[in-house]
Amino acid sequence: MNLRIQDEYIPGTKLLRRELGGVTGLEFLSKIFFISDGVMLTQIRDISGIDGTTLQNWTKRGWVENSKLKKYNINQVAHILIINMLRSCMQLDRIAFLIQYINGRVDDRRDDIIADSVLYDYICKILDMLVTYDECTIGSIRDTIENVTDTYEETVEGARERLTNALEIIIVAYYATLVKKHADDKLEALYNQKAPKMKGNRKTDTDLIIGRRVKVVEPINNREETGTVKINGQEWSARMKDANGIAQSGETVIIQSINGVKLICKKI
Repeated sequence: MNLRIQDEYIPGTKLLRRELGGVTGLEFLSKIFFISDGVMLTQIRDISGIDGTTLQNWTKRGWVENSKLKKYNINQVAHILIINMLRSCMQLDRIAFLIQYINGRVDDRRDDIIADSVLYDYICKILDMLVTYDECTIGSIRDTIENVTDTYEETVEGARERLTNALEIIIVAYYATLVKKHADDKLEALYNQKAPKMKGNRKTDTDLIIGRRVKVVEPINNREETGTVKINGQEWSARMKDANGIAQSGETVIIQSINGVKLICKKI
């Protein structure tokens, strides 16, 4: 099966592909670094939507290499974009593990098996190829990975296998995110169109949800677009009423309102 859902954004960024001539991967990175040899923190924010606090937190945790002279080079930017494109479908500690599985410690380039910019390029090329297939299976994904990485040369024994395994996880996880986003957008549009008419003057299940105290299952973080709570055994997507608010797993929050298919919550 292939739903032919292509990301309208350049992976890991908030930039529309059509506004940059449809480029991704190394071609996109080359445009950024055409004039300058480094990118400032403000440019990282403009490209990816990641604020300085989040990036500093990633750096403290050892997920991102420290910038030199407050500038990020092409491989550091690619590294950040890979994390950013995966954080909506994978927990950050799992992303960190996956990147370490590929290239070891971020502050030691001696054990790298591939440059981050090349890895990002591989990811973008594979995603673009998959949406053209009439049928997409795990087998065809692995074949595409083999095709795109055909010229890759191992630096250490087993490097190709590590690269292939990691790329399969990244591609499947990210494409699943695109499919889910497509479904969420369709559902939200349908809800906004039909729900007011169906509601009428009677109380609905959603009316009964407002004001309830619920436990947080997945940490709620508006900036990272994550968060779920559980009601009657069913998990709901949740966001905080305060744009900068955060609620950790196990905390209790109050449901203030419903926005589409998301519950808007407030800390007690």
